[in-house]
Amino acid sequence: MGLYEDMDLTRGSAADNKKTVSGPDLRWRNDSTTAPAILIEAMRPNDLAEVLIIQQDGLSSLWSEASFAAEIEEPDASLYVARLMGVEKKCQVLGYICFWVVADEIQMANLAVHIHYRRRGVGRQLVLYALRTGYRAGARLAVLEVSLANAAAKALYEKLSFVPIHGRPFYYPESREAALVLKLSLGRAWRHQQCG
Repeated sequence: MGLYEDMDLTRGSAADNKKTVSGPDLRWRNDSTTAPAILIEAMRPNDLAEVLIIQQDGLSSLWSEASFAAEIEEPDASLYVARLMGVEKKCQVLGYICFWVVADEIQMANLAVHIHYRRRGVGRQLVLYALRTGYRAGARLAVLEVSLANAAAKALYEKLSFVPIHGRPFYYPESREAALVLKLSLGRAWRHQQCG
């Protein structure tokens, strides 16, 4: 039985459910000719046009431009974009992540990668960036919801050692899809894995 196959989504569950965290830019290079070289940095208002296009191609529940703009201005929110590094300058947004650090918990709210850069490590690097940034701010647990229908995202989170807590039927209002709530403990084993 797979990691998610034993989740019972026939019952509803009570709803579970910010400090600005700045971190250094993270440069990631892979020797593969298909893997992009990326830079992760804070999302800016002029990134919103690209961010909105990216989310429309991949998410069950969409944020409005006004929602993103409000989050960018919110001092407790953390929004980052992965940019393609060109020879001369930074250019295209490849993906983004939005999260909050509340007490000792990272709450991951929104993650999407441009359709042409999926399965090339961009989403993984964004999640790891959020985890490391939150950890430095005192978080010791990460929590997120993922669409039960999103096999690629579930595989990514499983590889990163997230485990299912419970399901939420009809979580996404537009599609009425179920969500799976996942958590990751950022304890000693995680620190050892990250630090070697």
